[in-house]
Amino acid sequence: MSPPQLAAASEVKRGHFLGSDHFPILFAIKSKPKQLPNRAPSWNFHKADWINWNKHIENIVGNSEFSDTADPHLKYQRSYYALLSANQNGNIKLRKPSNKIQAEPIKVWWNEECKRVVALSRESKKRLRP
Repeated sequence: MSPPQLAAASEVKRGHFLGSDHFPILFAIKSKPKQLPNRAPSWNFHKADWINWNKHIENIVGNSEFSDTADPHLKYQRSYYALLSANQNGNIKLRKPSNKIQAEPIKVWWNEECKRVVALSRESKKRLRP
């Protein structure tokens, strides 16, 4: 949904008085979130056998067919094949994609007092809402 359509399909309200000269603005957006594109594949190197991996790459790239090829497209394809083949031979596995959402990194300045004050603030806001 484009921004103008999103604005037309949404609702904006002034929130409840919270005891200051500011009022919260509440947005009710009537839209479904877009599906994010798939992430690029990642590799698991924990059990990698780098000696076999290097030997495999050397065998393929050191092959006269590879070095004699002048066609860049063909050279790219052979390089790509060499990497995939060496990964398999060197026990480097493709990781399974995770749909888990990563937690936000911990802030060094965040402490128990911050946590307590935020909890009190949220509790106060809940009591104010009708």
